[in-house]
Amino acid sequence: MAAKALLQLENTIKKLRRRWPKSSSKEVEGFFDQMERDIAALKARRPRGAKKSRFNLTGLVQQVLKIHDILFLNRHLTYHVVASSDLPLAAGSEEEALTVFGELLETAARRAAFGSKLEIHIQKIDTREGPAIQTRLAFEGKALSDLDRRRFIEEIYGGPQKETEMTGMSTAKNILRHVGGKFWMEFPRETCVGLILNWPAEGAAAGRPGGFATFKYDIWLTEYNRIRQRFGIPKADRLMTQIESCIRSLVRHPIDIVIAFPDRGMVTTIYESQEGAASSVAGRISGRLRKESFRIGKKNITPKFRYQLTDLT
Repeated sequence: MAAKALLQLENTIKKLRRRWPKSSSKEVEGFFDQMERDIAALKARRPRGAKKSRFNLTGLVQQVLKIHDILFLNRHLTYHVVASSDLPLAAGSEEEALTVFGELLETAARRAAFGSKLEIHIQKIDTREGPAIQTRLAFEGKALSDLDRRRFIEEIYGGPQKETEMTGMSTAKNILRHVGGKFWMEFPRETCVGLILNWPAEGAAAGRPGGFATFKYDIWLTEYNRIRQRFGIPKADRLMTQIESCIRSLVRHPIDIVIAFPDRGMVTTIYESQEGAASSVAGRISGRLRKESFRIGKKNITPKFRYQLTDLT
Protein backbone atom coordinates (compact mmCIF):
# COMPACT_ATOMS: atom_id res chain seq x y z
CA MET A 1 0.00 0.00 0.00
CA ALA A 2 1.18 3.54 -0.74
CA ALA A 3 0.57 4.67 2.85
CA LYS A 4 2.64 1.79 4.25
CA ALA A 5 5.50 2.61 1.85
CA LEU A 6 5.40 6.27 2.92
CA LEU A 7 5.38 5.30 6.60
CA GLN A 8 8.37 2.98 6.13
CA LEU A 9 10.27 5.63 4.14
CA GLU A 10 9.60 8.21 6.84
CA ASN A 11 10.79 5.78 9.51
CA THR A 12 13.99 5.07 7.56
CA ILE A 13 14.78 8.78 7.17
CA LYS A 14 14.26 9.37 10.90
CA LYS A 15 16.56 6.45 11.80
CA LEU A 16 19.21 7.74 9.38
CA ARG A 17 18.96 11.20 10.90
CA ARG A 18 19.46 9.85 14.43
CA ARG A 19 22.57 7.92 13.36
CA TRP A 20 24.07 10.75 11.30
CA PRO A 21 26.99 12.55 13.03
CA LYS A 22 25.72 15.41 15.15
CA SER A 23 28.57 17.54 13.80
CA SER A 24 27.18 17.39 10.25
CA SER A 25 26.74 20.66 8.41
CA LYS A 26 23.64 22.82 8.47
CA GLU A 27 23.21 21.95 4.79
CA VAL A 28 22.82 18.24 5.64
CA GLU A 29 20.36 19.08 8.43
CA GLY A 30 18.45 21.17 5.90
CA PHE A 31 18.23 18.17 3.55
CA PHE A 32 16.73 16.04 6.34
CA ASP A 33 14.24 18.80 7.19
CA GLN A 34 13.21 19.09 3.55
CA MET A 35 12.75 15.31 3.16
CA GLU A 36 10.50 15.19 6.22
CA ARG A 37 8.44 18.16 4.97
CA ASP A 38 8.11 16.52 1.54
CA ILE A 39 6.83 13.28 3.08
CA ALA A 40 4.30 15.20 5.21
CA ALA A 41 3.14 17.07 2.11
CA LEU A 42 2.76 13.80 0.15
CA LYS A 43 0.60 12.38 2.95
CA ALA A 44 -1.55 15.49 2.99
CA ARG A 45 -2.04 15.56 -0.79
CA ARG A 46 -2.92 11.89 -1.30
CA PRO A 47 -6.41 11.57 -2.81
CA ARG A 48 -8.92 10.87 -0.07
CA GLY A 49 -12.31 9.32 -0.23
CA ALA A 50 -11.79 7.67 -3.63
CA LYS A 51 -11.40 4.21 -2.18
CA LYS A 52 -13.56 3.43 0.81
CA SER A 53 -13.32 0.08 2.49
CA ARG A 54 -13.80 -1.82 5.71
CA PHE A 55 -10.90 -3.16 7.70
CA ASN A 56 -9.89 -4.80 10.95
CA LEU A 57 -8.55 -2.02 13.16
CA THR A 58 -6.85 -4.32 15.67
CA GLY A 59 -4.93 -5.96 12.84
CA LEU A 60 -3.93 -2.53 11.54
CA VAL A 61 -2.60 -1.47 14.97
CA GLN A 62 -0.54 -4.67 15.15
CA GLN A 63 0.80 -3.94 11.66
CA VAL A 64 1.89 -0.44 12.71
CA LEU A 65 3.57 -1.82 15.83
CA LYS A 66 5.52 -4.23 13.63
CA ILE A 67 6.66 -1.38 11.35
CA HIS A 68 8.04 0.45 14.40
CA ASP A 69 9.59 -2.60 16.09
CA ILE A 70 13.13 -1.15 15.83
CA LEU A 71 12.04 1.98 17.69
CA PHE A 72 10.51 -0.16 20.47
CA LEU A 73 13.65 -2.32 20.67
CA ASN A 74 15.99 0.69 20.81
CA ARG A 75 14.01 2.21 23.66
CA HIS A 76 13.49 -1.16 25.43
CA LEU A 77 9.72 -0.65 25.30
CA THR A 78 7.06 -3.33 25.55
CA TYR A 79 3.42 -3.00 24.64
CA HIS A 80 0.23 -4.64 25.77
CA VAL A 81 -2.77 -4.64 23.43
CA VAL A 82 -6.26 -5.37 24.79
CA ALA A 83 -9.17 -5.44 22.34
CA SER A 84 -12.79 -6.24 23.12
CA SER A 85 -14.23 -9.28 21.34
CA ASP A 86 -17.23 -7.45 19.84
CA LEU A 87 -15.32 -4.96 17.70
CA PRO A 88 -17.02 -4.04 14.41
CA LEU A 89 -15.05 -3.42 11.25
CA ALA A 90 -13.63 0.08 10.88
CA ALA A 91 -15.03 2.26 8.11
CA GLY A 92 -13.11 4.35 5.61
CA SER A 93 -9.68 4.14 4.04
CA GLU A 94 -7.20 1.67 5.52
CA GLU A 95 -4.31 3.70 4.08
CA GLU A 96 -5.45 6.84 5.87
CA ALA A 97 -5.87 4.90 9.11
CA LEU A 98 -2.34 3.53 8.71
CA THR A 99 -0.98 7.07 8.53
CA VAL A 100 -2.96 8.24 11.57
CA PHE A 101 -2.11 5.29 13.83
CA GLY A 102 1.50 5.34 12.66
CA GLU A 103 1.92 8.93 13.84
CA LEU A 104 0.07 8.28 17.10
CA LEU A 105 2.05 5.17 18.05
CA GLU A 106 5.38 6.71 17.11
CA THR A 107 4.63 9.81 19.20
CA ALA A 108 3.76 7.63 22.19
CA ALA A 109 6.87 5.45 21.77
CA ARG A 110 9.18 8.46 21.62
CA ARG A 111 7.61 10.06 24.68
CA ALA A 112 7.38 6.96 26.86
CA ALA A 113 10.00 6.42 29.55
CA PHE A 114 12.93 4.20 28.54
CA GLY A 115 12.15 0.57 29.40
CA SER A 116 8.45 1.21 30.13
CA LYS A 117 5.24 -0.36 28.80
CA LEU A 118 2.75 1.12 26.35
CA GLU A 119 -0.82 0.12 27.17
CA ILE A 120 -3.22 0.00 24.20
CA HIS A 121 -6.94 -0.59 24.75
CA ILE A 122 -9.35 -0.90 21.81
CA GLN A 123 -13.11 -0.96 22.29
CA LYS A 124 -16.40 -0.19 20.57
CA ILE A 125 -18.25 2.95 21.67
CA ASP A 126 -21.42 4.74 20.58
CA THR A 127 -21.25 8.41 19.60
CA ARG A 128 -23.75 10.92 18.25
CA GLU A 129 -22.39 10.20 14.75
CA GLY A 130 -22.86 6.46 15.16
CA PRO A 131 -20.66 3.53 16.22
CA ALA A 132 -16.93 4.14 16.58
CA ILE A 133 -13.82 2.26 17.66
CA GLN A 134 -11.89 3.94 20.44
CA THR A 135 -8.16 3.33 20.81
CA ARG A 136 -6.66 4.52 24.08
CA LEU A 137 -2.87 4.66 24.42
CA ALA A 138 -1.37 5.26 27.85
CA PHE A 139 2.33 5.52 28.59
CA GLU A 140 4.48 6.42 31.55
CA GLY A 141 7.20 9.03 31.64
CA LYS A 142 8.92 11.16 34.23
CA ALA A 143 6.83 13.27 36.59
CA LEU A 144 5.40 15.98 34.35
CA SER A 145 5.84 19.61 35.33
CA ASP A 146 3.57 22.35 33.99
CA LEU A 147 6.28 23.14 31.43
CA ASP A 148 6.43 19.48 30.32
CA ARG A 149 2.68 19.38 29.80
CA ARG A 150 2.67 22.66 27.88
CA ARG A 151 5.45 21.43 25.60
CA PHE A 152 3.65 18.15 24.99
CA ILE A 153 0.41 19.93 24.11
CA GLU A 154 2.34 22.21 21.74
CA GLU A 155 4.00 19.16 20.14
CA ILE A 156 0.67 17.41 19.60
CA TYR A 157 -1.50 20.38 18.65
CA GLY A 158 1.13 22.80 17.35
CA GLY A 159 -0.05 26.07 15.86
CA PRO A 160 -1.12 27.51 12.53
CA GLN A 161 1.11 26.05 9.80
CA LYS A 162 1.60 26.50 6.09
CA GLU A 163 0.97 23.45 3.95
CA THR A 164 4.73 23.16 3.21
CA GLU A 165 5.45 23.02 6.96
CA MET A 166 2.92 20.35 7.92
CA THR A 167 4.10 17.90 10.57
CA GLY A 168 3.10 14.25 10.75
CA MET A 169 0.64 14.91 13.59
CA SER A 170 -1.02 17.78 11.73
CA THR A 171 -1.46 15.49 8.71
CA ALA A 172 -2.96 12.80 10.94
CA LYS A 173 -5.40 15.27 12.53
CA ASN A 174 -6.45 16.54 9.10
CA ILE A 175 -7.25 12.96 8.05
CA LEU A 176 -9.24 12.38 11.25
CA ARG A 177 -11.21 15.57 10.70
CA HIS A 178 -11.93 14.44 7.13
CA VAL A 179 -13.24 10.97 8.09
CA GLY A 180 -15.25 12.17 11.09
CA GLY A 181 -12.98 10.81 13.81
CA LYS A 182 -11.87 12.51 17.01
CA PHE A 183 -8.61 12.79 18.92
CA TRP A 184 -7.69 14.19 22.32
CA MET A 185 -5.14 13.76 25.07
CA GLU A 186 -5.27 13.70 28.85
CA PHE A 187 -3.00 13.49 31.88
CA PRO A 188 -4.65 10.98 34.24
CA ARG A 189 -1.64 10.86 36.60
CA GLU A 190 1.44 12.96 37.24
CA THR A 191 3.62 10.50 35.27
CA CYS A 192 1.07 9.28 32.72
CA VAL A 193 -0.09 10.59 29.36
CA GLY A 194 -3.13 9.28 27.50
CA LEU A 195 -3.74 9.65 23.76
CA ILE A 196 -7.30 8.77 22.71
CA LEU A 197 -8.56 8.32 19.18
CA ASN A 198 -12.08 7.55 17.93
CA TRP A 199 -12.22 6.05 14.43
CA PRO A 200 -15.64 5.60 12.72
CA ALA A 201 -16.95 2.04 12.60
CA GLU A 202 -19.09 0.46 9.92
CA GLY A 203 -22.51 2.11 10.02
CA ALA A 204 -21.29 5.54 11.19
CA ALA A 205 -22.24 8.72 9.37
CA ALA A 206 -19.92 9.30 6.40
CA GLY A 207 -17.35 11.95 7.23
CA ARG A 208 -17.94 15.24 8.93
CA PRO A 209 -19.47 18.45 7.55
CA GLY A 210 -16.87 20.92 6.31
CA GLY A 211 -15.81 24.06 8.09
CA PHE A 212 -14.57 22.49 11.34
CA ALA A 213 -11.31 23.72 12.83
CA THR A 214 -9.29 23.36 16.06
CA PHE A 215 -8.97 26.36 18.37
CA LYS A 216 -6.93 27.11 21.49
CA TYR A 217 -8.31 29.52 24.07
CA ASP A 218 -5.78 30.72 26.65
CA ILE A 219 -7.11 32.35 29.83
CA TRP A 220 -4.81 34.18 32.28
CA LEU A 221 -5.55 35.54 35.76
CA THR A 222 -4.38 39.15 35.52
CA GLU A 223 -3.44 39.46 39.22
CA TYR A 224 -2.18 35.94 39.83
CA ASN A 225 1.17 36.94 41.35
CA ARG A 226 -0.59 39.15 43.90
CA ILE A 227 -3.01 36.30 44.73
CA ARG A 228 -0.07 33.95 45.29
CA GLN A 229 1.68 36.43 47.54
CA ARG A 230 -1.43 37.17 49.58
CA PHE A 231 -2.86 33.66 50.00
CA GLY A 232 0.16 31.41 49.38
CA ILE A 233 1.01 29.01 46.57
CA PRO A 234 -1.11 25.98 47.72
CA LYS A 235 -4.32 28.04 47.94
CA ALA A 236 -3.57 29.75 44.63
CA ASP A 237 -3.10 26.33 43.02
CA ARG A 238 -6.48 25.21 44.38
CA LEU A 239 -8.04 28.35 42.90
CA MET A 240 -6.65 27.33 39.49
CA THR A 241 -8.25 23.89 39.94
CA GLN A 242 -11.64 25.52 40.63
CA ILE A 243 -11.34 27.64 37.47
CA GLU A 244 -10.33 24.59 35.47
CA SER A 245 -13.42 22.69 36.71
CA CYS A 246 -15.68 25.63 35.87
CA ILE A 247 -14.42 25.77 32.27
CA ARG A 248 -14.71 21.99 31.87
CA SER A 249 -18.42 22.28 32.59
CA LEU A 250 -18.79 24.61 29.60
CA VAL A 251 -17.17 22.43 26.93
CA ARG A 252 -17.20 18.77 25.87
CA HIS A 253 -14.53 17.57 28.28
CA PRO A 254 -12.59 15.27 27.90
CA ILE A 255 -12.83 15.50 24.09
CA ASP A 256 -12.19 19.22 24.49
CA ILE A 257 -9.03 19.64 26.53
CA VAL A 258 -9.04 21.90 29.57
CA ILE A 259 -5.84 22.07 31.58
CA ALA A 260 -4.57 24.49 34.23
CA PHE A 261 -0.96 25.65 34.46
CA PRO A 262 -0.64 27.05 38.00
CA ASP A 263 2.96 28.19 37.49
CA ARG A 264 1.71 30.74 34.93
CA GLY A 265 -1.76 31.44 36.31
CA MET A 266 -3.23 30.17 33.04
CA VAL A 267 -5.90 27.73 31.87
CA THR A 268 -5.83 26.45 28.29
CA THR A 269 -8.76 24.87 26.50
CA ILE A 270 -8.48 23.26 23.05
CA TYR A 271 -11.69 22.52 21.20
CA GLU A 272 -13.08 21.80 17.76
CA SER A 273 -15.80 24.01 16.37
CA GLN A 274 -17.23 25.19 13.11
CA GLU A 275 -15.20 28.23 12.17
CA GLY A 276 -18.07 30.67 12.55
CA ALA A 277 -18.96 29.34 16.01
CA ALA A 278 -15.48 29.43 17.58
CA SER A 279 -15.95 32.87 19.10
CA SER A 280 -19.31 31.88 20.60
CA VAL A 281 -17.64 29.05 22.56
CA ALA A 282 -14.96 31.46 23.74
CA GLY A 283 -17.62 34.04 24.57
CA ARG A 284 -19.58 31.52 26.64
CA ILE A 285 -16.44 30.80 28.70
CA SER A 286 -15.43 34.44 29.20
CA GLY A 287 -19.02 35.45 29.98
CA ARG A 288 -19.28 32.83 32.72
CA LEU A 289 -15.91 33.73 34.23
CA ARG A 290 -16.82 37.43 34.43
CA LYS A 291 -19.73 36.59 36.74
CA GLU A 292 -18.27 33.61 38.64
CA SER A 293 -16.93 33.83 42.20
CA PHE A 294 -14.34 31.38 43.51
CA ARG A 295 -13.44 30.49 47.06
CA ILE A 296 -9.87 30.87 48.25
CA GLY A 297 -9.40 30.13 51.91
CA LYS A 298 -12.38 31.72 53.68
CA LYS A 299 -12.80 34.43 51.11
CA ASN A 300 -14.88 34.61 47.91
CA ILE A 301 -13.17 36.45 45.07
CA THR A 302 -14.14 37.37 41.50
CA PRO A 303 -10.83 37.34 39.57
CA LYS A 304 -10.15 39.31 36.41
CA PHE A 305 -8.94 37.54 33.30
CA ARG A 306 -7.44 38.21 29.90
CA TYR A 307 -7.98 35.94 26.91
CA GLN A 308 -6.45 34.87 23.63
CA LEU A 309 -8.14 32.75 20.93
CA THR A 310 -5.88 31.00 18.36
CA ASP A 311 -6.84 28.99 15.28
CA LEU A 312 -4.58 25.90 15.28
CA THR A 313 -5.76 24.51 11.95
